[in-house]
Amino acid sequence: MAEQFDRKKLAHLEQSAKVMAESRYGQCIFMCNQDATNMASCKQSCYQNVLVPYKIIAHQAASEEENLFKKCLASKFPNLQPETYAECTKDIYA
Repeated sequence: MAEQFDRKKLAHLEQSAKVMAESRYGQCIFMCNQDATNMASCKQSCYQNVLVPYKIIAHQAASEEENLFKKCLASKFPNLQPETYAECTKDIYA
């Protein structure tokens, strides 16, 4: 029986990316606070240039994983066995 992939093995990479995005956003906000002439647009720019791209990439990665899993299951249909789900989960990260 195939062993299901443990997503926790890559959790440190996801956490590192999140910390880097938050750090960059914090740095950008700090720079906005140093120059108070156009603070609202500066903060909006920080959000658009740092957090939005990070959230889009994180969402796309999760969507792609789901699509690969569904494609794998569809290729094995109608002969789905309990171990098929584990195989398809592991194939996503192979």
